[in-house]
This record gives sequence, C-alpha cells and structure tokens, in this order.
Amino acid sequence: MSDSDAERAASKAARKAEKRKRRAEEEEAAAAAAAPAASAGDDSDAEDERAAKKARKAAKKAARHAEMMHAGAMAMQEEQQEEDDAAAAAAAPAAAAAAAATDDDEAAKAERKRRKRERREAEATAAAAVAAAVEAEKAAAAAEDNSEEARRERKRAKKEKKAKEAAAEAAAASGSAAASSSGAAAAAASPSDAAAAAAPAPKVYPPPPPGNVTLLLFYQYVRPSWTAPQRQNAENFTRDSLTRHGCTGRLRCAKEGFNGTLTGPPEGIRAFCQDLREYEPEHFGQTDFKITDGLREGQMLRGLKVWHVNELVTYGFDLKTGSIERGGTHLPPKEWHDKAGEEGAVLIDVRNANENAIGRFQPHNDASRVLDPNMRTSTEFPDWVQENLPKLHAAKQVMMYCTGGIRCERASALLVEKGVPAEKVFQLEGGIHRYLEAFPDGGHWIGKNYVFDRRFAHGATSREPEVVGRCCLCSGPWDRYQTNSKCQLCRMEVLLCRECERGNKHKAKGVVMKCHLCGGPKPSYLPADDKTLVFKKKKHFGKDVKGESDY
Repeated sequence: MSDSDAERAASKAARKAEKRKRRAEEEEAAAAAAAPAASAGDDSDAEDERAAKKARKAAKKAARHAEMMHAGAMAMQEEQQEEDDAAAAAAAPAAAAAAAATDDDEAAKAERKRRKRERREAEATAAAAVAAAVEAEKAAAAAEDNSEEARRERKRAKKEKKAKEAAAEAAAASGSAAASSSGAAAAAASPSDAAAAAAPAPKVYPPPPPGNVTLLLFYQYVRPSWTAPQRQNAENFTRDSLTRHGCTGRLRCAKEGFNGTLTGPPEGIRAFCQDLREYEPEHFGQTDFKITDGLREGQMLRGLKVWHVNELVTYGFDLKTGSIERGGTHLPPKEWHDKAGEEGAVLIDVRNANENAIGRFQPHNDASRVLDPNMRTSTEFPDWVQENLPKLHAAKQVMMYCTGGIRCERASALLVEKGVPAEKVFQLEGGIHRYLEAFPDGGHWIGKNYVFDRRFAHGATSREPEVVGRCCLCSGPWDRYQTNSKCQLCRMEVLLCRECERGNKHKAKGVVMKCHLCGGPKPSYLPADDKTLVFKKKKHFGKDVKGESDY
C-alpha cells in the first residue's frame, strides 16, 4: 500500500468517527432536554431513559471505534514507512556495490593500460638489448679480424726486416763489387719503398686482453657402467656442484659416464674438478681435465645444462657393441706423431665433415694417407667401417683421432670387433686438443681445430694457421662458422665468408649453397684431381645435421 492510499483511508475513518460522535452528542442533548418531562410523567419515561443510556453507550462505542480506526490507519502508515525504509536500506548495498563495481571497472581498465604500457616498454628494452648484443658481437668479430690482420702484418714486417738485415750483412761481407750491386739493388727497390711509404699504413688494432673465464673439457667412461639410480645420483651431484661454483655449459650424463664442455671462474672450475675426483675416486681420480684459462667474458657459455643421454657419442648401437675395453692403444701426442709419419700408416678422422673442412692431420702433406669417412653424423661410422674393411686390414697401422679423444674410444673398439687386429689400432690420447699443446707449430696438423665452445676454432700457436676451408659460394679462403648457414641439399653446416654474407650473395635468385660433400668447394688440402671425395647423398633430407657434443 502506498503512502497516499494510507492517508486516504485514515482520513475517511476519521470523518466517520467524527460523524458518529456528533450524532451521539445530538442524541445525548435530546435525551437531556426530555429528562424533566420524564420525571413528571408516568412509567413510560423509564423506558426512554434506558433508551438514552443505550444511545450514549452506542455513541461512546462508535467514538472508540473511530479512534481505533484512526489508530489503525496511522499504524498502517507507519508500517508502510518502515517497509519503505527497509527497502531503501536493502537497496543501498546493491547501489553501493554497483558504484564500487563501476569504480573497479575503471581501476581494472587503468591497470590493464598500465600493464600494456609496461609490456611495450619491456619489449622495446629487450629489442634494444638484442640489437646492442648483435652490434657487440659484430664489433668483437671485427676486432678479432683486425687483430688477425695485425698479426699477419707484424709477421710480414718481421720477415722483411730479417731479409733486409741479411742482405746488409751479405753486402758488408762481399767487397766493393757486392756493395755496388747491393747499391744498385737498393736503387731498384727504392721506387717500391717510396710507394710503400706514400701508402697509408694499415690500421693496427691491439688484441683483446685476456679475460677471467676458464674453459673445462673432459670426458670419462666408467666401468662397470652405472645403474639407473647411480647415474641419477651422479647427475644430481654434478648439477649441484656446478651451480654452487658458478659454472655454465653442457654436461652429458649416461650410464657409461660423462662428457662435458664447461666454463666458469678459474677457482670454480678447479673446485668442480676436485668435487668430482672426491665423489668417485676410482672413476675420476685419473680423469684428464683439460683446462684453458684467460678466455674473454664473451666466450662464457650461456646457462647450465646437465641432462641424461643413452650414449655419450651417438653411434646408434648398444653399450655391449664397441666396448671400450676392446679399443685401440692410447698413444700420447709425441708417440702418435711419430707413428703417424711412418710408411704404411693410415689416418682415420672420426669427426664430422663440417669439422675437418677447416683442418685435419696430413703427414708429409700426403692426402692419400688419410681415410676420411666424410660423415655428416657419427651414426654413419659403422656403415663406413663395414664398407672399408679391406683397406683397414691392408694398412700397416691405423691411426685414429678426434677433437678431444672421446669419439675414438668406441670407434676404435668397433674396428677391433670387425676384425681389424687390435695391435695395429692406435688412438690419439687427449685428441687434437692435447696434440696442439704438444706441437705449438702444428706438427702434422694443417688448418684449425673445430671446437664446441665460443672459441669456435683454434690452431697452431707459434705460427699463423693456414686457412684450408673454402667459402661455399666464392671458393675464397675462409674457416669461420659464424653465420649459421646450411647446405641447401643436406642441411649440414657450411662456410660462408663475410663478403658473400654482407653482399647477400646467398640470397640471390638461383644461388644454391652446397657443402663439399654435396658438390661444393673442397678444402684446399685436397688436390684438384682428388678422387677420394665424391658426391655423397644424404639418406634423410630435411633435418639439420648437428655436430656431436665433443670437444
């Protein structure tokens, strides 16, 4: 009931009550006027008196009824007011909630805008950081190129200086005739010297200072092989130790042992080696930890990955095949060097073709001494052994090598299992890494050694390494894999020189980048009429050929 209906009902009840009250008063006045006559009359007046009393009672009753009706109407009005107040009170929270929701929506919109703005700023910052990193890498590469050019220039100047000193000594010892001839030679050489003096001197950049990063290369087969729980415990132990000592890099863990390429602070690397020696002295007490100090900060490997593999080197056969107990004889670098130079010795490079494209062993510069499997992956080695068993049996001695030694372990054992006499199978202990330490001038080695860390490659230290690799497009000398370029036929890594890359020659229409196994330019150590390297079709196309995690 609305407020207006209640007011109308109350007003109507009040009017009725007022009307009854007047009627009762009129009847009472009439009865009072008739009272004297009644007292003088007969008995019938008593009846009138009784009727008057009844009328007065009725009037009073009507008045009370009117009052009750008025009170009821007022009560109904108050009750309606209370109901309205309660409804208003109940509606207040909803209205407040609606208002709050509106405020929340506005706040949410503002928060979303703020997050979107921050995300855009973060993306812009990340893009700027990536661009800066790319520029830094380019600058580092340019500095390295310039440092190599500077070394070559210093070497050339030193040779010229020695030649001039030798000529001066010869001129002083020979008499006047020699003096005159030397004077004539000097006069003849003067125009070129003057031209050289007039030409601007090449800009020489100092080599980058040594850094405070240490590189660790190691592998270790364990015998007997670990059980699954033992392998998991060893994996957890090494991960915790490397993390604790601030080391980064890659560590492959299998039931047969470890194979790692790691970087870190000098003291952290050495602390990890000590932890491993103490963890299982019977396995790691004599491990050959190859440590190289003085690397630059940019050569620190990113992140740490310790993970489980089935084989330390992926040959694709089980642990019983090619067991290292049946492998070839390990020879230290100097002994291996001597045997490799003997007549009748053949060399087997157990690395992949993209690695030996920039360097390999070639005693006496005789390419016929090398039996190169030309593998894209190590899984091709067992088939190659089967196909070349006659040549291996005919060899006086078989000299095997790889980057750090690990790939020769089971490879030499496979040769013995296939029937090659164990007494004529030899493997280079410590791999190319230890050989170049023992022979700073390179020994039988030509070119550079491909490595799986951020040095990318290294060679002889006492002389400038020969560049034997060739750009896959222009065939110019080049030995740096830093463009992530792939052979468009087999997807193996190929060499692309800086000039061809910057000139976008590899993007020109109709240009096909090929590795030397697919018909691309051959390494320079192979003679032009060499027939040992023929087109080798890849069995499975479409997948990138990745290098093994060797060192």
